[in-house]
Amino acid sequence: VTTTAILRRMALALHRRDPGFIPPLLDRAFDRAARETREEVLSLARRLDAILRRVVTTVEIAQALLLRDPTPENVSPEIPSMDILLVTVGSRGDVQPFMALAKKLSEAGHRCRIATHGKFEEFVRKEGIMFYPLAVDGDEHWQPETLMRYAEQNPSLGPNLLLAPRDLVKLAANSPEMQGTLEKLINPTQPPEASERGPVYGSWAACFQPDPVSGAEFLAQAIIANPPSYTHIHLAELLGIPCQILFTMPWTPTATVGHPLVQSGVGSNPFWNKLSYAYIDNVQWAGVTRGLNRLRRDLGLPSIGSERNAASLIDDLRVPFQYVFSEALLPKPPDWGPHIDITGFCFDGAPAGDYTPPEALGRWLATGPDPVYVGFGSISSDLTPIYRGVLQAAAALPHRRFLVQKGWCNLTLDPAEVPENVFFIATPPKACSLCGARAVVDARVAGATGLCCEACGDGDLSGALAAKECWSWEEQLFHRLQSEGRLLLSAGVPHDWLFARVAAVVHHGGAGTLSAGLLAARPTTVVAFFGDQPLWGSLVERRGAGRFMLSSRFSTELFQEAVEA
Repeated sequence: VTTTAILRRMALALHRRDPGFIPPLLDRAFDRAARETREEVLSLARRLDAILRRVVTTVEIAQALLLRDPTPENVSPEIPSMDILLVTVGSRGDVQPFMALAKKLSEAGHRCRIATHGKFEEFVRKEGIMFYPLAVDGDEHWQPETLMRYAEQNPSLGPNLLLAPRDLVKLAANSPEMQGTLEKLINPTQPPEASERGPVYGSWAACFQPDPVSGAEFLAQAIIANPPSYTHIHLAELLGIPCQILFTMPWTPTATVGHPLVQSGVGSNPFWNKLSYAYIDNVQWAGVTRGLNRLRRDLGLPSIGSERNAASLIDDLRVPFQYVFSEALLPKPPDWGPHIDITGFCFDGAPAGDYTPPEALGRWLATGPDPVYVGFGSISSDLTPIYRGVLQAAAALPHRRFLVQKGWCNLTLDPAEVPENVFFIATPPKACSLCGARAVVDARVAGATGLCCEACGDGDLSGALAAKECWSWEEQLFHRLQSEGRLLLSAGVPHDWLFARVAAVVHHGGAGTLSAGLLAARPTTVVAFFGDQPLWGSLVERRGAGRFMLSSRFSTELFQEAVEA
């Protein structure tokens, strides 16, 4: 059976033997064939065969044979409609910019697939974007919360690590588990059927496997990825296709600011700033060497090492790099070349649109002054001390209202610690509070509480909880706040909708949350934990847009002072 996917593979084989041949010419022909009948596809196969056998010797004759109809209006004649693979790992803030880009590329006539954590499948697909999982959902190593927790436990891998024995011991203790995580990131565990039809999970599978839901064919003709997905440039090398990197934080060597994983802000020593990128490149390469070289060998590529500058391939090869942050915060450094662009924050990945808030949230927002938003997003460690300090400050400021969102963190609170001027947002419990077995219905669904499954409905929740010998702190807190109309159990509220209705925002400084707060022109306090967060926090304070503190130095007094400023 001849399909356009088979023809594309034939063309790829030709291109690998003869790099001088022009793949875009074939791509445009395949784009037409995808909309044609079986007979026309077979006709294209015969014409392609003539080219493969060198019966056709010039591009002009090949063009006459292959391109028989005009280019669609929304596609440039010089740029064929392509299957573009977008690969990203991390939190929601790392996925959303790729969604915005995928939408724009789709408008230009391309087919885009986002490959990332299975946790974000519904989030991506509901925006009309193709999705592919990079690992099985049950693999704990691969969950974004796990990756975030490792980053939080090692907030700075810079030279100070060599002077802090406790950090060195902590890193050594975590190394086997971290190595396992990096290995799963690059070479995920495959199901038994993978041996018959090739890999099912992972970035390599995402290049060519059909859509897991629709079965639609896909063959990557360009790759756009964030740096921590690691496999991008190696897959592009194998396939002979373009590669572009997109990220939310500085990752290219510069004297202007140090690497985000080496906590040094703007104005620090230029020499050490630039050196920090080479340092982190080599630290990261040490962690992924085994996994990447295993992947390369499996794909028929030679292993690479330091003799080929493996740690800095992206910089050495001048791979096009797109930074999605604002030059109002960090202008383009003068030592970045023309292959690097700062294009600004991306806001259209998952817009709120006609979002309607659940009744409890809408009513609470409407019955008082605009609140202060407090939430730490994807931070996955235990934030009980910080949230306790926030609630103590809220109790000391009865004239203000606070909207507190739990996010991904671990948390243990006494219901008595939540003052009356606080509205609480949290993800629903995993199991129904009544039957304890089935999944709950998100409170975004009209009439749902976020505590019960569809079969149990709202039920007699008070009686069911009262009958239990031991309540968890969550059950106690959720039941109390829900009875007072101060609770929303939901996967989330769109920041672009919510931040337009608050007086100020306090968050961890993740790029997505930061951009939403600045877009809404709200005073911003950044409580930074790791990575790029201290950089953005210091820049927010330097530009006069808010306040900045490290999470390790958080105190109720500092928080209260920032809110009242």
